Amino acid sequence: MSFLSNNIAAILVAITVSALGWIYGGTRGDLVNPVLPWLTVLMLEISIAFPQRHRDESMFDARERVWSSLKCDPFVWTSLVFMLLLVVPFVNRSLYVSYGAGFFVSEAKPIPFLPFCVDKLEHLNVFLWFAASLSAATVVRHCLTQSGNRLVLSMIVWNGFALAVLGFLQHALDAPGPLWNGETGLPRVRGIQAGMSTFFSTFGYANMAGCYFVLLLGLAVALWRDTIRKVQLEYDIKDISNAADKPPHMFWRSNYYLIPAAVFFYSALYSMSRAAISFASACAVIYIAHAFVTYLSRLRTKLEKVRAFAAGILAICTLVFAATVFIPEKAVKEVGTLNAVVALDRVSGRVDDTKRIATDFWRENMLFGCGGWGFGHLADIRLPKPRLPIVGGINVHNDYLQFLAEHGTVGFGLLVAAVVMLFWPVGRAWRELLKRTKFLKKRDLPAKPVAIFVLPAPVFCILIAEICVLIHAFGDCPFRSPAIMTLFFVSLAAMQCFLPKKG
Repeated sequence: MSFLSNNIAAILVAITVSALGWIYGGTRGDLVNPVLPWLTVLMLEISIAFPQRHRDESMFDARERVWSSLKCDPFVWTSLVFMLLLVVPFVNRSLYVSYGAGFFVSEAKPIPFLPFCVDKLEHLNVFLWFAASLSAATVVRHCLTQSGNRLVLSMIVWNGFALAVLGFLQHALDAPGPLWNGETGLPRVRGIQAGMSTFFSTFGYANMAGCYFVLLLGLAVALWRDTIRKVQLEYDIKDISNAADKPPHMFWRSNYYLIPAAVFFYSALYSMSRAAISFASACAVIYIAHAFVTYLSRLRTKLEKVRAFAAGILAICTLVFAATVFIPEKAVKEVGTLNAVVALDRVSGRVDDTKRIATDFWRENMLFGCGGWGFGHLADIRLPKPRLPIVGGINVHNDYLQFLAEHGTVGFGLLVAAVVMLFWPVGRAWRELLKRTKFLKKRDLPAKPVAIFVLPAPVFCILIAEICVLIHAFGDCPFRSPAIMTLFFVSLAAMQCFLPKKG
């Protein structure tokens, strides 16, 4: 009972992030809209009223600390201004109505200098995405301790493990769709039957599923590296230097997070997303290389280094062999279609009409855009008829352009500012750690290049995964899934728990 009372704020954050993963990645507006407001309000209310306490800190002092930090945090004020910007379109109501497939007639012109939306219900859906994501990041930044942040990430990872196992089970049993209901889970797509190449687990779109599990891969590896550090500290305290003296269970205590990490890697492959396959493979190579070099730098004798090098080569060969043997044939075909020219065309939008139209919309509504999901409605009448797949179901497949088109320069600028503020503590800690290396002896320096290995390993792992998501958003729409968006913001905010304490 004491565990629940001490960690209720962390548990509610994890429940909010995890629930979106189970509700079709959060893409089913008809299911998300009735649930997400209650989760968000409950999370904020309980977290601010009963924040996690530091050692020897009373609840009253904890509330005072949280309120003081909230009032001084520019991220909080930026988030509030952005949410206020999203509230205005509910007043400046939609003035576009449909009279058939692709034909939209304006009843009247909205107030031109205020944000507006095309459909209130769909704009509410997007509003709730941002409300949950920014609220969860705020709670993680101010209402949780370092152990609370680790608990949040751990619960999210094991929830993702359950989602991944579900995906493999569906694949083995030839499920007709997410949760065996035969639908893709995408709320704006109608009349399309799901196939194993279009969904994985609860995600109705392959690229969203792949992106979600790539991000979880980074979190799992980050927790693995952090667990190894903690166990090593126990060795140092007990003065255990001989491997023969180490208890057998200590190996499992150090490496059990490798189980979900491996599952997430293969989940990204089985999602059939070419981008996810590329990013998961790149992340796996980077993580193995980083862990290997870090471990190698701690060894002193040549014999230990030779053994470590042989173990590293064996691990890479095993990973490649397993990926080659167990990757499904459809994924192999997807990999075979990878082409640098095609990828460049996809990112640049040179052959994509939707990116050109999104740019036009942004120029027409440069300040505030056309509201949440507004692009899908208004783009119908501008797309060439052969390119019109589904009424109301069009995405730009470039999240940045779609955010610009729907939220304008002001909204997009506020959102970018919020993300930068979440990155800021890491950048500041990075700079301080680099300064400290100037006063260290040569034998105490981190592995080379110092600029990379001076960062705590868990922070580095999460950063790599976050960067992959940001790159993916140039050529697709991962942030149209609130499960990915919320996980992205919470992961950024939770990186502070791995940074060295001030002073």
